Amino acid sequence: MKRLQLSRRYLHHPGLFANMMGMDNHALTTLALLLTGLCASAAPIWQTGSWHGTAVEPAADNLVLALRGRWANGTPSDTRFTDGVIQQLPTGATTGAPFVGNNASLTFSFPEPMLVREVRLYTTWGDDGRDRISVSSVTAVSMTNATPVTLSPAAVSADYSGPATYAHLVDSEGGDLAGGVESVTINFGAQEASNVGYAEIEIVGAYDVELPRLVIDGYPASTGVTSPGYGTHALEARTLSAPAVWTNDAQTLRQRCAGWKIYRLDASGQWIFDETLPGAQGTASAFDFTPPTSTGSYRVVWQWEYAYAARVSTTAGGTASVSPADFVAPGTAVTVAAEPGDPAGYVVWTGDLPPGMATDARSHTFTLVAPVALQARFAGVLWVDDDAAAGGDGT
Repeated sequence: MKRLQLSRRYLHHPGLFANMMGMDNHALTTLALLLTGLCASAAPIWQTGSWHGTAVEPAADNLVLALRGRWANGTPSDTRFTDGVIQQLPTGATTGAPFVGNNASLTFSFPEPMLVREVRLYTTWGDDGRDRISVSSVTAVSMTNATPVTLSPAAVSADYSGPATYAHLVDSEGGDLAGGVESVTINFGAQEASNVGYAEIEIVGAYDVELPRLVIDGYPASTGVTSPGYGTHALEARTLSAPAVWTNDAQTLRQRCAGWKIYRLDASGQWIFDETLPGAQGTASAFDFTPPTSTGSYRVVWQWEYAYAARVSTTAGGTASVSPADFVAPGTAVTVAAEPGDPAGYVVWTGDLPPGMATDARSHTFTLVAPVALQARFAGVLWVDDDAAAGGDGT
């Protein structure tokens, strides 16, 4: 069965498809409900077989290659699963790759919604009894559906003669398995002899350029707490808000919301600021966002004005000060000073030392270009008498 080529943008925006098909919205809604279960892929299948290392090329569009060291449930050695290299067995060896044990689940989360075309798994243990791929299911979470959807048609248990085994989850007609995917989870189930070695795990796909989306960002940085939060969201009318003033827990950064700007995604994949868009910019910390179109992607960037502060703390044995003591604009000159309680004592500064500041400086002036938190640690002077008797208390 061929995968439905109905774009998700039409399912999400019934009016567009209704006009295209000459249907009213009620009829389209009924059709959409019938088709919802097929939107991921009409006919996913497992393709299995044996492979020889020299006959397999890594996928150039392996989505998880860029996630090395970041995906859930991983261990340092597991990055070999996704390093873009099909690990081959050493000559004469029957094992030689990280392994997956019984009922393991690996989750790969993407920074942006993706089109997923294939899921590829390769074993590299060739000894009889531990060369079988066993996967109970492959599921995905999409931007428009937080409930995991099963992509795989059934469990797969692949066991072929040869150096190793592979299993590819694909669409039978060469289409996409799913669109708008935020994460993919591979549930391995029970493994042959309790574990199986894997040479490579690849999730093949691309950035989902067709998926209408709303991206929330911040300039010069995405700091503070916004509603909805920073990141990618479904494109729909909603109220967007940011704190009028936000201060971090360390009381070293204070930012004021100076408004927002709206960018659109052009055909080349670039975010373009377009002053002609309705509500393209404003100075408030909240507004009602209405998508200018139902098929494009838009990026709302909250504009922040920063103020920094230098904060100092001390240990026992002295005092420290900072001037100015309040929040100031970036680029302001700030002076920190420390004074031991014992005039002959010592101070050691720790924390966010600015460039050029000596750790034992009694006073230092610098230009504040970022939040700074310093601690002055004091130590008194220990006097030693060469003639003191052993076991004395130092008095």
